[in-house]
Amino acid sequence: MISLQNLTKAYNATHPLFQNLNFEFPSEHILAIVWPNWVGKTTLARIIAGKTRPTSGNIKTDKTMQNMRGAAWNCGKIWYIPQELKFSSSVTIKGYLKNFVQPWEDYKISDALSQVWFPSNISLKRRLTELSGGQQRRVLFAQMLLQDCEILILDEPTNHIDTETRERFVNYIQSFSGQILMISHDRALINEVCDGVIDMEFGTLTYYPADYRWAYEAFKQDKQSNKEKKKAEAERYERNKRKMEDWLRRLQERASYYANPTFWKLLKAKKSRFGREFGWPDPEKVRFTKSAKLHLDGWVHNSKRLFRYVKKDISIAWNLLIKDCSFEMFGKERVLLQGINGSWKTTLLRDIVSQFTHNDDSVVTIWNGIKHCYIDQYQLNINSDLSVINEFFSKVEWVYRDQIRAKTVLSGFWLGEKQRDQKVSTLSYGQKVRLRFAEISGYNYDLLILDEPTNHLDIDTREVIESALMDYEGALLIVSHDQYFVQEIMIDRIVEIIDERLVER
Repeated sequence: MISLQNLTKAYNATHPLFQNLNFEFPSEHILAIVWPNWVGKTTLARIIAGKTRPTSGNIKTDKTMQNMRGAAWNCGKIWYIPQELKFSSSVTIKGYLKNFVQPWEDYKISDALSQVWFPSNISLKRRLTELSGGQQRRVLFAQMLLQDCEILILDEPTNHIDTETRERFVNYIQSFSGQILMISHDRALINEVCDGVIDMEFGTLTYYPADYRWAYEAFKQDKQSNKEKKKAEAERYERNKRKMEDWLRRLQERASYYANPTFWKLLKAKKSRFGREFGWPDPEKVRFTKSAKLHLDGWVHNSKRLFRYVKKDISIAWNLLIKDCSFEMFGKERVLLQGINGSWKTTLLRDIVSQFTHNDDSVVTIWNGIKHCYIDQYQLNINSDLSVINEFFSKVEWVYRDQIRAKTVLSGFWLGEKQRDQKVSTLSYGQKVRLRFAEISGYNYDLLILDEPTNHLDIDTREVIESALMDYEGALLIVSHDQYFVQEIMIDRIVEIIDERLVER
């Protein structure tokens, strides 16, 4: 059991990340934490894992009670996997995993890697920084298998991983005998494995229990139902209070006209009743989170060919990656590009994007006048040295010709006054994705090329993007492992990279 007692974390005195949190985590097997971006999910996870100290408050477990201001952390065996993976450039796969086994137990490393389907053709002497994001996460999953722990804290564990690795990960956490706190916005995963959902809104934690399956759907329905119930109760309270206040006012007037003791007794009794029923502070008004608004302009004729590849080899530095790539897109098609981690999906997308700019390959045809936009998963096309407002305005100054309009658009993406003057480098990954979508919202594109667009985004922002893509009248070429997202935007075709070849499914 883990409980928070008046837990506060503040990086400056005026804007605490969270304040006076009091909450006892239920003892269910797998709990999903689905707070919005920027409210401190990762910070709280790091505090529970002993990686960060809070400003004030306590954390109580079934093993110990700690004052986090001074005492050392010692609460049992907890293992934490962060969402952003950072490794030293000199660390190899084997060198990293050897830290978690005895010197004579190297065989356990190979066993753990095979259990997470780590590619057998990749040398264990290879540096971690040379791996794809999904391959790095497989190494961390192998590390989980080598650990003996009681509590797992997982921060966005399914980001960047392919379908096969995801299935192995699901099997592992379902068989794990301890408790799992999982920060995740993967709605399909929450539905599949979680026993309950913990939500934070306006500084308050709320637990939504669920059956063995469909935890996210239950949470979504219960949260809306609770809000509607509280709103109805508040409205009924205000209505009854105004009604009794009017009644008391009329009775007061009548009592002042007539010297009748009966009126005064009745007035006294009604005032006493009013004090009993309405003498307490008014219930807190139900607040609703402001929804972001996103509209993506674009239109292309259904029969218009956008581009065509005819038996093109995709290679880097003379290394052949994809053989005889034949691929084309028409009109309003919505195409999903799939493949295991390390199958060069991102490389193929970048080759397509480069052909739109420099079409110098005889086996690639790009039709004239096609306006495209590419959003890559690493946000390489954002200037991190600029402030948010300056970066945004540099991209959209021909669309929004004054900063007042630009600020309004940013506010619609939850990038308000506090964030606008920050450097882009200080934003969270999710905030950078919001900024990028805000930048493209003012333009008219025939084709959107999106590489893992929902990674690190909270659920509210994902649903805003899904809604915008549903209404978008152009073509979509998407790489995504977010199963829920893919189902919502209604894909027309699936193209998969299998054994270095492009296969239509």
